[in-house]
Amino acid sequence: MANVAGYPSAVISGIPGKSGKIQGGKTFSPADIADLFMWYDASQGVTVETGVSVWADQSGNGFDLLSTAGVAQPAYITNQAKPFIRFDGSNDALSVIGGTAQPFTIFFMHRRNAADTGTYILFNSINGRIDQVGNDQYAVLFGVLALYNVTLEAPPVFRTMLNVVNGVNSLCFDNGGSSLFSGDLGSNAITQIFMGFRLNIFKEFDIGELIIYDRVLNNDEIDEVGNYLASKYAGFGLTWTDI
Repeated sequence: MANVAGYPSAVISGIPGKSGKIQGGKTFSPADIADLFMWYDASQGVTVETGVSVWADQSGNGFDLLSTAGVAQPAYITNQAKPFIRFDGSNDALSVIGGTAQPFTIFFMHRRNAADTGTYILFNSINGRIDQVGNDQYAVLFGVLALYNVTLEAPPVFRTMLNVVNGVNSLCFDNGGSSLFSGDLGSNAITQIFMGFRLNIFKEFDIGELIIYDRVLNNDEIDEVGNYLASKYAGFGLTWTDI
């Protein structure tokens, strides 16, 4: 496995790429991998007024998600295994303007709420988004639409949707493993993050982290991030299978 940001390869029990630990005792962070572009972690950088008014970008690039209207601020849930942010499906939203051209790699750690089937993040007007369009179906597009099915549990559990967006060579995964989609997602850039709504249609869901790199990560790097999330959110039943 390749080294990450100058540190020796990640290990657990002598096996490369497993638990988010670096040799020498340093805990893995998504920032240890080069070209981190946006990183939202509900365990840090959250400002609460009526609800969440600021979700600070941990990448160092300053793309803080904002919600200025109190009635539109999502809830900050802190009484469970790990903190997360809850969108109520009525009027909650967070947004920021800013982005990057393809290719990029997106990790979206979330769960649908039991009262709704939807999740939603808008990356580029209407033509760049991740959207749960049915009880077990996701739509991903950056100019070209891809639909793929996942196995959803009841009650819902957290899951990591991985999207490697690289034009005709794009890939989509659910908790790692084998790709559920391989092909063309279009060539659109990320120009914004609108979290929770599209065209005044609001979605009800919970999110723990959103991590975006502005390049295609290699498989070892992808598994580092996937295993970091699975270890951190194991209390919610999150899993990751190396790709």
